[in-house]
Amino acid sequence: MRIRLSGAVGGVVLVVITGVILASIVDGILSFIEKYVVKEDESGKKFISLLKKINWGFFILFIILDLTGIFPLFRTILFVLFAYF
Repeated sequence: MRIRLSGAVGGVVLVVITGVILASIVDGILSFIEKYVVKEDESGKKFISLLKKINWGFFILFIILDLTGIFPLFRTILFVLFAYF
């Protein structure tokens, strides 16, 4: 089954899905660092936890600003990358 999205709806779906995927990738990298690099250091774990919270907050804010049209840079970058490849 193929679902085709175009126009504004396609842009919204693209921005939301890509934003969540990118935030998840960064979160996974931070989890890897926490598990294998920081290990037993409690202050390091707290710092990584803070970075994870900042990461998700940043991407959620970025998505909201893009969808409201205040800061549409995210969508522009995505469309340029997809048009290039």
